Amino acid sequence: MDAKKAGAGKKPRGHKRGREARATATARKVDSEREEAGEAAEEQEMVKPVREIDDERLPECFGASFRNSRGALKQPTEVQSVAWPALLAQRDVLGVAPTGSGKSIAYVLPALAHVLEKQRLAKAEKRSCSAANSPSVVTLLPTRELAQQACATAHRFCKPYMVNCLAAYGGKDRAEQVERLRSENVEILFATPGRALDLVRAEDLSLESTTFFVLDECDRMLDMGFEPQLREFASALRKDGHETQNVLLSATFPAKLQRILKDLALLARDPLRFRVNPGGAVVPFGDGSDGALEADETELSLQAASAEQTAAAAQGIASSITQIVQVCAEHKKPMKLAKFLDKVDAEDREQNRTRNPSSILIFCTKIKTVKFVESFLRKEQGPASGKQPSQSQQHQQQRSSGKSFQRSAGKQKQQQQAGKRRCVALHGNLSQDERERALRDFRAGKARILVATDVAGRGIDIKGLPFVVNYDFPGSLEVYVHRVGRTGRQDRPGVAYSFFTRNMAPLAPSLIELLKASQQKVDPFLQRLVDQGEDDPDLKKIRERQQKRRKKNETDEKAKKDK
Repeated sequence: MDAKKAGAGKKPRGHKRGREARATATARKVDSEREEAGEAAEEQEMVKPVREIDDERLPECFGASFRNSRGALKQPTEVQSVAWPALLAQRDVLGVAPTGSGKSIAYVLPALAHVLEKQRLAKAEKRSCSAANSPSVVTLLPTRELAQQACATAHRFCKPYMVNCLAAYGGKDRAEQVERLRSENVEILFATPGRALDLVRAEDLSLESTTFFVLDECDRMLDMGFEPQLREFASALRKDGHETQNVLLSATFPAKLQRILKDLALLARDPLRFRVNPGGAVVPFGDGSDGALEADETELSLQAASAEQTAAAAQGIASSITQIVQVCAEHKKPMKLAKFLDKVDAEDREQNRTRNPSSILIFCTKIKTVKFVESFLRKEQGPASGKQPSQSQQHQQQRSSGKSFQRSAGKQKQQQQAGKRRCVALHGNLSQDERERALRDFRAGKARILVATDVAGRGIDIKGLPFVVNYDFPGSLEVYVHRVGRTGRQDRPGVAYSFFTRNMAPLAPSLIELLKASQQKVDPFLQRLVDQGEDDPDLKKIRERQQKRRKKNETDEKAKKDK
């Protein structure tokens, strides 16, 4: 299914007028946000955005990187246009922007320029740039996959300048990573919080020469429980008054993240704080105390969000993404998924994409669901498959021509194999090699469908991924935003197709507001869940169970703190 066409339905009367009204409302909202942020903008010196790669403020390595990208990079994205001049001016940066908006390159190229400048100064002073096991740049990311991807991106830009990069994470030979860190003069390190802290504690990683520090996907690191590791690592980074230039990037900006950033005191160098809206407007904001940017605190449990939280969540979804949320019963999801995939296949045939069919990423909340969906899709026959001839037909064909039937049966078997869904699974119970193999097969097109859990799929960055399916709807809007953000990256069209079951009803009001804020259609059955929800006895029981679960979690968390 073409990403632009998916979800396209019959236009209601007044659609054009409604679209114009929404466009006007959006413009007013952007103007209002700019006015509200005006006071914050006055408190911090904004930068003149970089619109062209040949801007005189950019070092030579920026232009060379774009030229060597063979057309993949043409001009800076909104994040890059603001972050680059600020980082090159040695300012700290806090950027909140939708997933797929080019945040990695927003810090990778300034990091490369930072290393090259350090090397130039060290050469002039006839000294080494950094210690053997002490990189100039350290970047923390939430998952192994994201660390690998960011490192691969950096390596592409750094290789011509002989600047070495390394990805360090669990699941791989630790000794090998330590050896490379010591022997290869690694200048840029990408690591997960757990592995980075482990290396620091064992003194296999020194932060003595580190002068450029990046926290990428801050919000997800908190969601995954890395707060203690982040606090300890930041403390080690600031040991003996050591100072670094800091870059903090996130798709959302929950209140919890605001509090932690204040505690860590990582924004000290004339910080630039900005948010990039889906429409592309860059909005400055203060440190959170002035309310210039509303918090989008969304707990990882099923609960309704406030209007401010919903609006903030909508800010994290690119406008190029079409969101389709369909209400259905749990037992109907497998066949509805199969029908959706059939539509995608049909669209691929119409567009002559059968040799290079559309890739699809399917999210599930549990590992057992991932295994079920993978097994179901492997057995489920796609539209290309044929039907097996009956026994009587086989005997008749054998009598008429044994050899021709053998050829026919072989061809029939090939058609059946072609019709099966080519898919792979990605979840936490797989070894690192198995996870890497699954991602390689998905990227190479050997498997066109990847079924993943949130933790495993968090770092997935597939260029031009047209479809994301939420087989299980997540328990919070924040997780929904990050899942949906796997498609529609860098303003390419994408479709996010989600199943919404009755047990998720408490989240329906917030979801409807998010869809409306993103100018998406709302399933009438989703609205009906909200309208009937207050008096529905089943939903009352669900809410009671969820409330008990939240209270238990709060009690357990309090007990841990007391210990």
